[in-house]
Amino acid sequence: MEFSPTLLFTVDVEYSTRRQLNKRIHSRERKYQSNQWNLRARSAPVARFSLEAEWEKRRYREHLIDLGIQGDAPRTVTNIIGDERTSSLTSQYDITDKITLGLEGSYKTENDIDISDAGRDTSTRSLSLENRWIYSLRGKGRVNFSYQITYGTSTGDLPLARYNFYDGLSHEVQCRADYRVRKFTDLTLRFNYRFLATEQNKPEHRAQMEVVAEL
Repeated sequence: MEFSPTLLFTVDVEYSTRRQLNKRIHSRERKYQSNQWNLRARSAPVARFSLEAEWEKRRYREHLIDLGIQGDAPRTVTNIIGDERTSSLTSQYDITDKITLGLEGSYKTENDIDISDAGRDTSTRSLSLENRWIYSLRGKGRVNFSYQITYGTSTGDLPLARYNFYDGLSHEVQCRADYRVRKFTDLTLRFNYRFLATEQNKPEHRAQMEVVAEL
């Protein structure tokens, strides 16, 4: 549902629910259900500047069952009930027709309880700041560059909580470049690069190149 009292201010409310049943290999069954609320407010007081605030709340339950071999009784591996909340504030400024600068600050919490293991629980908190640069190639593609610094704290037994959480300070750099080549068909040359440094692990570098054709 979207509400726009003026041309300069927009409020968007969204609710979604999800139910999923997967029978995995190794005789395991995964049941997942979630309910999610999103509240987003956006304002563009001047032509080149916009400000957006977003609040998200998601409650979910993930039940993993070991079906065993034929004749064995099913056994619960994990039965997790989780609550995840995110608050973020994003600003974007078009410096020129080609260059856009973005800045986002966010605070995220997650609390998980495994009711199959005597109430074993985990909670995480993270505060992050991300700086983004976008350079447009005027119909030929674009280059996206971002740097994010995050500080996280946790209690309980990891990795019960979200997989992309890191204790302490972490630094992440991402770069993506797309370039369209129009000859016989539309070809897009794409380059992705990611750098991640955390207090627990060695720095990681990952680069990927691909060609995408639209026939």
